[in-house]
Amino acid sequence: MTVKGINILNIYYMLAYAFKALREGVYSNMSGEDFEHAEDLFGEILSLGLSHLLKRGLLRMYEEIHEDMAGLRGKINMTGTIRHLQNKRQVISCVHDEFSVNNGFNQILKTTAVALLGTGKLERSGKRLKRALSFFGDVDTLDIHRIRWSALRYERNNQHYLMLINVCKFVIDGLLLDEAHSVNRRIREMEIDEDNMASLYEGFIREYYARHYDLHAMSKQIAWDVPHGTDESLLPTMQSDVMLSDALKTLIIDAKFYGSIMQMHWDRLSIRNSHLYQILAYVNNQQAVEPRKPIGGMLLYAKTSENAPEPATWTIGGHDIAVRVLDLAKPFAELSKQLDEIVAMTFGARRKV
Repeated sequence: MTVKGINILNIYYMLAYAFKALREGVYSNMSGEDFEHAEDLFGEILSLGLSHLLKRGLLRMYEEIHEDMAGLRGKINMTGTIRHLQNKRQVISCVHDEFSVNNGFNQILKTTAVALLGTGKLERSGKRLKRALSFFGDVDTLDIHRIRWSALRYERNNQHYLMLINVCKFVIDGLLLDEAHSVNRRIREMEIDEDNMASLYEGFIREYYARHYDLHAMSKQIAWDVPHGTDESLLPTMQSDVMLSDALKTLIIDAKFYGSIMQMHWDRLSIRNSHLYQILAYVNNQQAVEPRKPIGGMLLYAKTSENAPEPATWTIGGHDIAVRVLDLAKPFAELSKQLDEIVAMTFGARRKV
């Protein structure tokens, strides 16, 4: 099945490459599943993840609790206590720390699970998700409009939450996007949030090549080719999405996930100016870092629902600049073949056995 031009199972594969955990353990048997709805796919990931967390033990953290009590516990909140005295209430407003499962990480997991169940589209994962949620009785739900993602801090003891929290953000952003587009303000069907998909698309391509090829595959910041001592404070950062290299060649890939790939200029469709200028800036400045190696560039678009350009390659300023499109509506085997062809064409490399 596809949703908004994307094969649902491809969303899973992209997540699996971006987050290694989804290729292992409790998630390893998911790749053969065929889901009718994107919500059901995310529900399956979440139900398996929550079950695994429950076996391991939910994260407990010290949370600041504000409570009115007859006795003293922790510190006195003077403002609240004075207010109670003025109202002739014989209680003390206290602030104390409690080692609890009711923290932001678990609250986001529960909130996302409840929101997914509310869509009514969890045909396969609904029962398992409800069963897992029955153990979250001491965890509060949050207003999905007010989740403070930036307030989450990851440390060694909560790193195992990272992938699931990212999946939750993907889900919540999609539900909010649909809510914003809905006339009656009710969540009807999860949409694909373009910013999240763009980030996922980049991570997927980078990790695909890192896993399957003996190439350096990274997201690398490119230095401006300016004289030593130049004040670069006003120059924008050039951060490549994917840089592939071996001893002989370097290919810089700019992964583009856009609702509209082409632009209309003088009644003619063409590649967007800014995209072409950007990849040219990348290859020209990287050439100064690696003067003896051919540096190529590629705009690798994700085709969703729009007619896409045919594959093309130009030599511009001595650099091979290519345009390619991955059709995310096709089975993953075809996407994989296209990615392999890019490496074969550029490096003559073969996949790892």
